[in-house]
Amino acid sequence: MRNGSGDAGTGWTPTGHCTLFVCDIIGFGKRTDHVQGHLRIVLYEALKSGFEASGMPLDGCYQEDRGDGVIVVLPPSYDPARLAHPLPDHLRGSLRRHNDIAAEHARMRLRIALHSGPLESDANGIVGTTVNHVNRLLDAPSFKKVLADIPADLGILVSDEFYRDVIREGRGAVDPTEFRPIDVRLKETDTTAWLSVRAAPPPAGSPSGAPATVGPLPSGHTEPSGHTPPSGPGLNARHRTRQADETELPALFEIVDRLMDIPLLTTAEGRQQIVDALRKEIAIRVPRRAQPHLDIHSIVRTCLEFPEGLQEFLSLVHAYAGESSQVQALDDTVARLTRRTP
Repeated sequence: MRNGSGDAGTGWTPTGHCTLFVCDIIGFGKRTDHVQGHLRIVLYEALKSGFEASGMPLDGCYQEDRGDGVIVVLPPSYDPARLAHPLPDHLRGSLRRHNDIAAEHARMRLRIALHSGPLESDANGIVGTTVNHVNRLLDAPSFKKVLADIPADLGILVSDEFYRDVIREGRGAVDPTEFRPIDVRLKETDTTAWLSVRAAPPPAGSPSGAPATVGPLPSGHTEPSGHTPPSGPGLNARHRTRQADETELPALFEIVDRLMDIPLLTTAEGRQQIVDALRKEIAIRVPRRAQPHLDIHSIVRTCLEFPEGLQEFLSLVHAYAGESSQVQALDDTVARLTRRTP
């Protein structure tokens, strides 16, 4: 199926810089023909309602059927940020409602890839390296491995270009901290992409489990080159893969509160000065936020992901903010939290 009707019904055909959404049904080829046909109906209904609810009517998009999934190209009038939020939540809701009443062999999970880049069309459809790249993201072994390890309704893998242009800025309700970098190596593709896994909440009373949006990756995943989880003592060791459970979050928030007391860090220029001074592998991973409190939270969480990252950050705070009662209060807080951390 091809649909290039465009949002104004003017025969819009993808060309130039475009944003692509591509999805497929996990384990589709293992189902019987009857189940495959049923899942295709469920998928198209979910996409139609999800795009509509997200303010992007699917009839206004260019579409190509993939058998086990769909390629969708947004027209220029649609905001690509809506592909990151709220579309995944609408799709997850549709999947949950379907899976709640479906037999095991008819349940559905989705892989989704997002990418932006130059695109061309011919009489047979869309073509170009942008199409190749988004399809390789979808088929990346590292992506498939994560979703094999986590019983999630859907996973979203976005290209580095899409992350930089759309997600990193936190446009609308998009939360950059929901995405984590992973390596993608497939055919001629060797790149970093950004992953968000939408898993079910843990059972009530469970001591631990995956939250509704899972950023950290399970054991056995592929981290980007130079992106090494911390192994040192104290708070750094407790924040491997940037995950914070219920006992860690108060400590993190307390550190952020003390940082917010430091005048330098309340300004965008001051925070940027410190981020720029961090070692490159940390600085390029920091998801920046417009609000000061959220921005500091992102910086600290990223630093905690690297060996000695927090110590490096605190040293830079001392260097740029100077000695003051606020900086001393920060040091006291970190020392107290580190001592009580098992």
